[in-house]
Amino acid sequence: MSAPLWLEKPAMQALLHKLVNRLDDEVLKGKPSTHAFKLDSKSWPTFFAAEFETEREILWSHLAWLAQQGWFEIKLTKSTSPEADYERKPRLLNLHIERLREATGRLERIVSATELWREAVRNKLHASDDIKQQVARSLIEISDRSADEIVERLNMLPALANAPLLLRQVSAELFWTKSKILDKRQELVAIILGLEECPFPLMPVQLQVFLPKQGYDSVLFIENQTTFEQAIREADGRFSGLAIIFAAGFKGSAKRLRLRSGSSLYFSVEGDLSSAATGKFAAWLYKDGGDNNLSSWFWGDLDYAGMGILQTLKNSFIALEAWQPGYAPMLEALRNGGGHSPENIQKKVERTGCQYADNILIPALHTISKFVDQEIA
Repeated sequence: MSAPLWLEKPAMQALLHKLVNRLDDEVLKGKPSTHAFKLDSKSWPTFFAAEFETEREILWSHLAWLAQQGWFEIKLTKSTSPEADYERKPRLLNLHIERLREATGRLERIVSATELWREAVRNKLHASDDIKQQVARSLIEISDRSADEIVERLNMLPALANAPLLLRQVSAELFWTKSKILDKRQELVAIILGLEECPFPLMPVQLQVFLPKQGYDSVLFIENQTTFEQAIREADGRFSGLAIIFAAGFKGSAKRLRLRSGSSLYFSVEGDLSSAATGKFAAWLYKDGGDNNLSSWFWGDLDYAGMGILQTLKNSFIALEAWQPGYAPMLEALRNGGGHSPENIQKKVERTGCQYADNILIPALHTISKFVDQEIA
């Protein structure tokens, strides 16, 4: 049977396209296909805004004919007074997908890039269902590459997790030399690797370093900038004999700190800027034949985040320990009720590899469940 000419009327085509859109949306969102479509001024404005009643009656007769031919069923509410069928809150049920698609020229539903990505993640990513759900929300598109190909490259990411690479180096390694694919996708990288933070920086870590003019035999890493500034002004007191480092924006693996390509050094003008002093420090940091017997310490907030930094730094500075002159007064304040409640949720740290932290500081955090900011000491 050939389609009637009135099927090409703008009012009819508008309705038929709305019906196809509804079917496509149900598939896209994974909803049960109820195929129930409410007819009202919003879903079919041309009909309900018609100026003349005869126009509405003609359009309704077309709709009734389609129902008779099996395109859909028309469901009406019961009526106790004389009124037109289209005034009885009509709904269309059991939509005939093939006929609707043929009438609109939309023979196949266009599969979106988002759908292709979700399917590729579901079928190709080597990860738990929970991780897949999170990754599926972060669409990656690369011209001339399928979603399956991109996900397969993401499966190579764990093999690079401990490499001292910048984020753009990782991106170029994974995605056919394209270095910017992972920009602003650090959270996605962390999710795939099962880490709290992305271990790959966009840029080298910037290390601010103070070298005392009287020389030093130890190195102290300080977490907070305010305390770093205070320390370099007290270089003759409890910080005597210490080279002091503030790792600005320190994130993830500390392994890159000991590579020239992974960190940049900025020496304070308050300290020794001689080439001998700065060269000695660089040789130690980058293990270029310097004095590798220097003691190293870490001092930060007395909280789980600070303990996490200590734990991470020990991966590259094996002998590094928590700095007791800094932590002792903080521990005393904690035990005397001077701590504060956590401002945000922090993942508990059980062990760092430092005896003082593991046997004294962390048990106190577990018991008292409060934190102390470094600036108090």
